[in-house]
Amino acid sequence: MPSDPRPPPPPGPTAGPGVPRVVWAAAGAILLPLAVLPALPGPLVLDDGPALALAHQIAGPAGWVEAWRPGVDPGETLRGRPLSAWSFGLQATAGLTSPLALRLVNLVLHAGAAWLLAGLVRRTLIRLRWAPAPAATAAALAALVWLVHPLALTAVVYVVQRAEILAGLGMLAALAAFARGMESSRPGPWLAWSVAAGLAAALAKESAAALPLLVALYDRCFVAGSWRAVFRARRGYYLALTTGWLVLAALVLAGAGRGGTAGWDSPVGVGAYLLTQGEAVAGYLWHILWPYPLTFDHGPVVATLPGALAPGLLVLALLAASVWGVGRGHPLGFAGGAFFLCLAPSSSVVPVASQTIAEHRMYLALAAPVVLLVAGGLRRAPRGGALATGAAALALTGISAARHQSYRDEVTLWSETATRRPDNPRAHHNLGQAVFARGDPAAAEAHFRRAERLRPGDPDTRHNLALCALRLGRTEEARTLLEENRARAPDHTPSALALGEVRGELGRRALATGRAAEAREHFTAAAALRPLDPRPRHNLGNVLLELDAVEAALAAWREALAIDPALGESRRALALVLLRTGRAAEALPHLERLAREEPGRADLRAALSEARQAAGR
Repeated sequence: MPSDPRPPPPPGPTAGPGVPRVVWAAAGAILLPLAVLPALPGPLVLDDGPALALAHQIAGPAGWVEAWRPGVDPGETLRGRPLSAWSFGLQATAGLTSPLALRLVNLVLHAGAAWLLAGLVRRTLIRLRWAPAPAATAAALAALVWLVHPLALTAVVYVVQRAEILAGLGMLAALAAFARGMESSRPGPWLAWSVAAGLAAALAKESAAALPLLVALYDRCFVAGSWRAVFRARRGYYLALTTGWLVLAALVLAGAGRGGTAGWDSPVGVGAYLLTQGEAVAGYLWHILWPYPLTFDHGPVVATLPGALAPGLLVLALLAASVWGVGRGHPLGFAGGAFFLCLAPSSSVVPVASQTIAEHRMYLALAAPVVLLVAGGLRRAPRGGALATGAAALALTGISAARHQSYRDEVTLWSETATRRPDNPRAHHNLGQAVFARGDPAAAEAHFRRAERLRPGDPDTRHNLALCALRLGRTEEARTLLEENRARAPDHTPSALALGEVRGELGRRALATGRAAEAREHFTAAAALRPLDPRPRHNLGNVLLELDAVEAALAAWREALAIDPALGESRRALALVLLRTGRAAEALPHLERLAREEPGRADLRAALSEARQAAGR
């Protein structure tokens, strides 16, 4: 290994509390489940549903290649992230797709990441001249705090953010393999493992884009001693590590900016997004020390200059201090640089309009300040610092458990979110859906109207307003809303289906009051809007028969049976009209099937006997 040109760092603690690793492992195994227990059986939320649908596609006939197909819908979080999609596909193949099973896998992956973090920190502290026992204690305590911190656990309980966990796991594995290789007389295999872990992280999520720079920063501050030495000694390794950028570039370009919600063409401009990130990063930093209250979904927040000025200046000052520390190769510079590098893919100048602030992005970025605080405390007062850190881990476990009470059901979660971010239209929309599912369309309508005011013209919200009107008996209002929605968003399939349901209801009402011609118009429209629903065609056949359009009625019933051969009403109507119009031979197979399926119907037996006689049987 090349010699380090820097002066040696001041020695770390040479003595301190030494606790067996099994004790720390047991503490983590107890505290981590306690921290997330209330959320484990909770429902899937937001884009968890599309992720599960993709998992079933991967497990089904589409196969594993489906994970590579780019998605243009911003709700398809796993599209363009093959490793994350495969992990869900494996669970779907095994039939383990309950919310509990999905979160338990996230929990195991998070525990593995904490184990890697502890090993990396221990090696780094020993490199900084800490004695092995206090280095191991500081590493274990730092990993324990990170393990149960509410900011880290946001990626565990929000199921689809397994992508964040997998990317963090891959990045930690790449760093740990690099650090191990720098201690080995044969670093080549370890560096190869580091490159492989980096590629895996790139296949998990775009946040892995920071990895090559993160490893180079670690190399500069703890191994090589200068940027020139970094690239002179390991030029080939870094070239291999940056192949992850090529993979990410291909996946990002294929995904068309995640449906236009990320990238330079997103609705939020670069300047507005950068301004908002000052407020976001300052909030993240505050929540490291005081993780309450956290918000599940901040929505498309865009900061204004007066409000973002103070937090933005604070973030800029910390960034400048980190750059200065990196320039001097100081460990504090690495901590600050690692924090900002981990956040850079989502909290810099590339807008992510769907969520301008998201606490799950702190998953890996949280590790650097946590390690800094824990190691700093133990360096000053080894025993007191260890006790204080242990108490902090217990307190964070309790705070996490209390926080995760909100995940028990969707109404609780979205009520909390709407309260903390009252200008978030998605929170009100999803709260309306949750309340509607509980059977309270009037309360749901109020939330949908609030969402409509915050985000005018959203087709999903207008669709749900129509459903509320329909459930509350305002059928004509529902029809008007849905027709307007179709005119504005002709490709909005849910509105078309709902409009078909509304037209079917209007047709039934018209038929019941003797307005057959009007009913025919409604049922014809309903059949066109609901191409896979046999009921509108069955009802259309009934009204056509009443209008003496016998052949058209027979055609409508045949179409209904083509969609659903088990629809007995259409088969019965078809058979009886065929028999009545002298086509007993055509009616006979239908009547025979009906007699087998409904053996207790005397009228069907009589019709079958009549058809057999007429057919000469």
